[in-house]
Amino acid sequence: TATPTPSESIQVTSVTIAYYDDPRTEFGVTIGGSPTPVTAKVYPVDVEAEVNWSVKEGGEDIISISIDDDGTCEVEGIGNGSAVLVAECGGVSAECTVYSG
Repeated sequence: TATPTPSESIQVTSVTIAYYDDPRTEFGVTIGGSPTPVTAKVYPVDVEAEVNWSVKEGGEDIISISIDDDGTCEVEGIGNGSAVLVAECGGVSAECTVYSG
């Protein structure tokens, strides 16, 4: 009998942060405004891996993030300045500068 070979797992090749479905490297939010939804686009699209969202050190006083059940990251401005939002999946990450004011 033939021994089945394990299938290769699909590796993430790129991650992009999208602001209203538009790939971005920066966007702005208003302090006290409504949360701004951003999503991570992972390629290839059939990868089944969780996206981990974070704010780079030093940005926690500028923006606040929360993650919805569908994986959308909600960004709120809480201080004046800029912060770096990070989306990581499968060892690949994307960064986006968020301006808050």
